Amino acid sequence: MEITYEDKPGGMQRIYFHFCRELPAPEDAWVRRGLANGPVPPKRTFTEEREGKTYDILQWGLCVIGEAMYDIEKHQGLVRLVEQDCAAELDGAALDAPERNRLISELAIEFHGEARMSYDESTQFEGVDVDRGRMRERLLERLAGTPAAG
Repeated sequence: MEITYEDKPGGMQRIYFHFCRELPAPEDAWVRRGLANGPVPPKRTFTEEREGKTYDILQWGLCVIGEAMYDIEKHQGLVRLVEQDCAAELDGAALDAPERNRLISELAIEFHGEARMSYDESTQFEGVDVDRGRMRERLLERLAGTPAAG
């Protein structure tokens, strides 16, 4: 999933969530569920073709969806952390892309509640902190129960 922002007059912003139909990102299912349970539906939904892929795009005003952005950014950071810290284990599992993304998504969802966002001294988002050793152990447990892609 990609997030883009568009400035509007008066200091307002629009926020767009881009979901690729052909290869959903690991965080897509969790984010879509969260947005569907939000206070208001998107202001606008549409599709867009880019580089031969179809994207479902949902638009909100940032003032409407702003509170949810903390959890969304935290979840995206957690997905990236799983992908980076567990790259060797994931690569060695010989999973196809959808199965790999599903496994990353499930692990990120499992650790979302205990993960904490970290910031630098200027309050810029740096990343997500979580017990990485335990996260890797859970991934190995899940991989042991996951058949290899054929």
